[in-house]
Amino acid sequence: MKLPLNLKMPEINLPFGRSGTSDADPAEAAERAPKPGLSGRTRLIAGTALAVFGIGYLMQNVMGGPTPQQLPKRGAEAQSMQVENVMPTASDMASATLNAGMLTQPAPEPAREMTNTASSRIEVLEDVAQDGAQPVALGDLEPIQTAALDEVEPELPKTESVPELSCDMTLDAVSAPAATVDLTLSAPCLPNERLTMHHNGMMFTAVTDASGQSRMRVPALSENAVFIVSFTNGEGAVTQIDVPTLEFFDRVVLQWRGKSGLGVHALEFGAEYFGKGHIHAETTGDVAATAKGESGFLMRYGVDAGPEALMAEVYTFPTGTAVRDGRIALSVEAEVTGANCGTKVDAQTLQIRPGEALRTQDLELFVPDCDAVGDFLVLNNLLQDLKVASN
Repeated sequence: MKLPLNLKMPEINLPFGRSGTSDADPAEAAERAPKPGLSGRTRLIAGTALAVFGIGYLMQNVMGGPTPQQLPKRGAEAQSMQVENVMPTASDMASATLNAGMLTQPAPEPAREMTNTASSRIEVLEDVAQDGAQPVALGDLEPIQTAALDEVEPELPKTESVPELSCDMTLDAVSAPAATVDLTLSAPCLPNERLTMHHNGMMFTAVTDASGQSRMRVPALSENAVFIVSFTNGEGAVTQIDVPTLEFFDRVVLQWRGKSGLGVHALEFGAEYFGKGHIHAETTGDVAATAKGESGFLMRYGVDAGPEALMAEVYTFPTGTAVRDGRIALSVEAEVTGANCGTKVDAQTLQIRPGEALRTQDLELFVPDCDAVGDFLVLNNLLQDLKVASN
């Protein structure tokens, strides 16, 4: 590194000036002797400049190095600087004193490699450690105590019970011939489930299929017909439909519970038992003939599923469109069977006539003992006969 020699330095009284002892080595004294041709003031100025630049070099290369702005451009020669009236500050003096006390070896020459500089910085750190707190060797540290933790099963939050949603069911109604209604029940969550159909006092048992569906044709008992389906779990569905053609029909309902052996019998226009015009469970008539006004028909409802099953039979005759005059004898009969012999049978009749209110009558029948199995009990006065006038 080239030092500029055109510095103009003021006179400085350094705290570490000339030594006043006589114990110096003769060789060192010879080196310090004044050189011919240089005055004492010149030597003082030159020595001071060298000391200042030496301290600056030490602070830049050993204590941290120059900043990027101070580095010379690569490939370009260092330019000499013209410095005038440079006065050392108090911080410069303190840094020089601190560095002089910390260094244990001479400052490295400018031509030393970076490895030497690194080793010098390490020595400085060692000296600092000696003056201050002593570093602790890793071997002197007490081993870290670890405790074995038992495997703990994390306690997950309990899943709250979710209430089951109600079954999404529908009940649709469409008008059908002879004042009847086609009902379609859809209950997908209730397959093969028992249900009860309610309509204007009439009740009977039905069962959904494997897909929760049920289709049936039911006679209307009112012009403003409301049909209700109820399941044993409390679920249900309802529908409503207008049936204005009901005014042209007479209708009789017989309903009971369990295996009662009951049934409706209609003898149309003087028909004989089991002859033509005898309408009952084995001969139900023809709906097409009813639509023409010629005769009536019978429909049986309910699933015979034990003593609690609700059963019903409905007889319909087209009084308002009949093509002949005459009389229709209506009766309720009970066959004595092994299932009902010696028991009491409860039943109910519902009868509707055009222009009249619905008529209801309860029935309590004591069936003979089982030695009368095969006999029939005929109840003639339970239902009103029909008088038909041709139209």
